[in-house]
Amino acid sequence: MILGKYYFLMLVIFSWISTLDCAGKVVCYFSNWAIYRPGIGKFTSCDILVKDCTHMIYAFVGLNTTIWSVQVLDYDVDIKQNGFKNFTDLKKTNPQVTFMVGLGGWGEGGKKYSELVSSMSRRQVFIKHAVEFIKEYHFEGLDVDWEYPGAKDRDGNPSDYTNFGSFIKELRFAFNVENPSWQLTIAAPLSDFRLKDGYNVPALCRSADAIHVMAYDLRINQDGFAGCHSPLFQSHFNPKTNKSYNVADGMQLWVDLGCPQEKLVMGMAFYGRSFTLCDNKTHDVDSPVNVQAGGGIAGPYTQNVGFLSYYEICMDLNCKQNSWTEMWDPVGLCPYMYKGDQWVGYENKTSLTYKLDYLKCKGYAGAMVWAVDMDDFHGVCGPKYPLIELIHDSMESYSDSRRLITFERKMLRTIYGPIFNPETQTYERRSNENIMSLYNKPDILYFIRKERLEWFGHAWRADGQLVKNVLINKINKTRPLGRPKTRWIDVVAKDIEMIDQDATLETAYKRERWREILMAAMVLNEPLS
Repeated sequence: MILGKYYFLMLVIFSWISTLDCAGKVVCYFSNWAIYRPGIGKFTSCDILVKDCTHMIYAFVGLNTTIWSVQVLDYDVDIKQNGFKNFTDLKKTNPQVTFMVGLGGWGEGGKKYSELVSSMSRRQVFIKHAVEFIKEYHFEGLDVDWEYPGAKDRDGNPSDYTNFGSFIKELRFAFNVENPSWQLTIAAPLSDFRLKDGYNVPALCRSADAIHVMAYDLRINQDGFAGCHSPLFQSHFNPKTNKSYNVADGMQLWVDLGCPQEKLVMGMAFYGRSFTLCDNKTHDVDSPVNVQAGGGIAGPYTQNVGFLSYYEICMDLNCKQNSWTEMWDPVGLCPYMYKGDQWVGYENKTSLTYKLDYLKCKGYAGAMVWAVDMDDFHGVCGPKYPLIELIHDSMESYSDSRRLITFERKMLRTIYGPIFNPETQTYERRSNENIMSLYNKPDILYFIRKERLEWFGHAWRADGQLVKNVLINKINKTRPLGRPKTRWIDVVAKDIEMIDQDATLETAYKRERWREILMAAMVLNEPLS
């Protein structure tokens, strides 16, 4: 009966699917201080590859505690040199992109934000000024990056948990009155102690358009051991205190605390964290580091101890005289490199691909990058902007998948109806997890993968027939220059590789093995192509 309703609704509602706003987000932070970097490190708004982003965020403005208003942090760059104007003027040639401004950041500290939200009158004064500021400089929203509410080590207060939620709710209301299209987002951590101290997750996710989860800096010099700072999965190297300090568990924590997947944007770092090892003969993940050194040697352009941009890393790897050795963490799924007593954990195209596939599998809203000014924007190691191009291409192909998943869940939610909450004595919207547990079948993309492989097997075995000849012709056809889109056959090849690394297109001739591959396609716990 349920399945009958399911397929009936598919026929009735399918025409709605194209209207769903499900494009994968690509949120790009631009740090205005990149203009001060020397040589090829200098980066201005003119260098941004805007077309690859759906949202651009100018980092940062701060908080003036004298009059409780937005404070320009670098008057020379932001105002005299037209930093704000040059940034928002990019809208003229990129009307599809949303241009926002970021409030806060690490350097702003936390105490004054705690003082701001503790008073309703202060909140209202600030919100009024923030609205005027956004209008004056032609931004289209605000990204709140308070690091961190409720954090004792950042002069936070336990009351921040409630007050921050009130602040975001009031901001949302003011934006709705002034301009409902303005975006309100939050940059937030993924560690459990940070979230439990200062983030009323259900309340924040109701008011904010998106949560930009800072899924990086999970390994720092003070930890005392070397490691990739944005591991996708839990490593056996993790100390007990950091066992859930990885991207997958951190993103899931937000979901468990009550935030819908479709509001969560996974942060990705275009930089590495570096360490100075205690013993230059021990280079493994978890090797002891010299904490007193403060990190690895600063890069020539970013010039911060313990920190290297992606372009500095790729230049080191490409320079034979530097003699860096590149390795791979098979558990955290991220690269690292070492030379002597220097050790760097970072992201590359391979590790980002794993993260992008994972976020698509989980149904998250998209990817956020910190920051576009640390990609290889000059192309010193190869093609320009390799990381943001990769993310853009992945999120572009994500749109159709998200539409299908959203469509399926809408239908199932209609079929099963709301769920009764005995505590509140009200009926509530079922969560995605509840719906899929009731349905107890793989989601629609798993069926699509199986059907795609099954059809390919039939076509590939049809030697001498038209369907096989057409397929071969499309595979062998010369591809256009530039960045051609992924072909259907490329997706098939990726599906096969995920299921069995030893299998190829020719495996379709081995019928028994191919049937096993089709069965595995339905239960494979891997990201979908």
